Amino acid sequence: MEAAADLVSEITALRDELRDVLCTSEPATHHHHHRSHGSLEDETIIAKTEGDSEPPVTEKSSESTLEIPDFSLLKHMHGEEITSFLRTEWLKLRRQHESELHEKTEELFRVKREHAKEKASLPLKKERELELHRSKLLQTIARLGEIASRKEESCSDCNEDEEMCRLKDRIGVLLQENNRLRGLLADKKQEVKHLSLQVSDSRSKIAQYSLPESKLSNNCEKLRAELEDFKIERHLNDLLDSSVFREVCHNYEDQICDLNQEGSFLRDLLDEKEDQLSIMYEDRQKLKHENDQLVSIAGSIIQHHDQANLVHDELMIYKEKLCEQELLILESKGEYNSMKRCLYEAMQQIQKAKEQNASLDATIREMKKTPGQSIGSHWGQTGEFDLTSMEKLSKTCSDFESRLVETMKRNETRCVDVLGDEVDTLLSVLGKIYIALDHYSPVLKHYPGVTEILMLVQKVLKGESV
Repeated sequence: MEAAADLVSEITALRDELRDVLCTSEPATHHHHHRSHGSLEDETIIAKTEGDSEPPVTEKSSESTLEIPDFSLLKHMHGEEITSFLRTEWLKLRRQHESELHEKTEELFRVKREHAKEKASLPLKKERELELHRSKLLQTIARLGEIASRKEESCSDCNEDEEMCRLKDRIGVLLQENNRLRGLLADKKQEVKHLSLQVSDSRSKIAQYSLPESKLSNNCEKLRAELEDFKIERHLNDLLDSSVFREVCHNYEDQICDLNQEGSFLRDLLDEKEDQLSIMYEDRQKLKHENDQLVSIAGSIIQHHDQANLVHDELMIYKEKLCEQELLILESKGEYNSMKRCLYEAMQQIQKAKEQNASLDATIREMKKTPGQSIGSHWGQTGEFDLTSMEKLSKTCSDFESRLVETMKRNETRCVDVLGDEVDTLLSVLGKIYIALDHYSPVLKHYPGVTEILMLVQKVLKGESV
């Protein structure tokens, strides 16, 4: 019984292996059918994917191998030098791009050859897989035959018939499965033939489409070259724009620096103007204060003006008095001149008297020489006449001198009184003017001539010598 159980277990294991083989073979058949119907579509899709995937590779390689020149040198070049420099750089980049494009085309053809080889080797791989399945099935069948023969020899119990029936049933099932697998192998062979026919058809179609594909590849290469040229031109334009933008930014930075300097300068000027305005405000406050003082001074000036008007009226009165005194002085001068004329007449009379005295002295001397009677008689007549005339002259002279002295004294006293009154009035007026001007001494300090006059007036009022 133990051997039977072992046999059963081995048979079940073999059956499981056969089922696994069948399960693996059925999806392969479906996959081959799907591959046989869509092989051409897959080839076109692969070609498209290769064609679509190639430009990014070229772009990556171009980006990785593109040597960007130093465009900072353009700042120190003129227009012609810039154009020649850009033309040489463009030629270098074009050569580099052509070499890279040649390498990529060679790589593309190599990949296409490898892909064609893989396509040609696909039917062989399928045949190998079918051979492997066939060998596995043959091995399983051989093992099942060995197990059946071994079981016929070893089973001698009463249940041998039952086991044999059961094993026969199992073997029948396995034979059915084997037949089914052989049908599957036949189907696989037919599919392989169909695939080989499709491969031959696809090769003929590939041969037919090779010329337009080459044209398309050439057009693609031209478009790629134009695209690379456009990329290079765009790159150069970007570099030029960046350099121009850098210069413009540099100019704007310089302008901003200049504006900042001007702003700082204007800020300093504003500070100075504020200081000046503060000083002007202080001066204005001072001027306002001085203006208030001047207003108060103007009020006091008006008062003093009224006082000055009063003083002016007094001066007019004093002037009238002075005119009267001048008239009196003129009258006294007239009297003095008349007295001077009288004195002159008296002096003439005195001179005549002296001459008469001299003539009398001469007659007296002559008479002394004459006799005494005649002298006495003559002397008596002339002596009386002379004595009377001398007395008259002496009286007139004494009266005139007394009158002259009196008039002189009277005129002197009158003039002294008048002059004293005038001096007093003028001193009083000067004192009032000094008081008024001394009240405005802070303002008059700015006028040195006025202050000197005030000092002189002060000395005069004090009685000091000027």
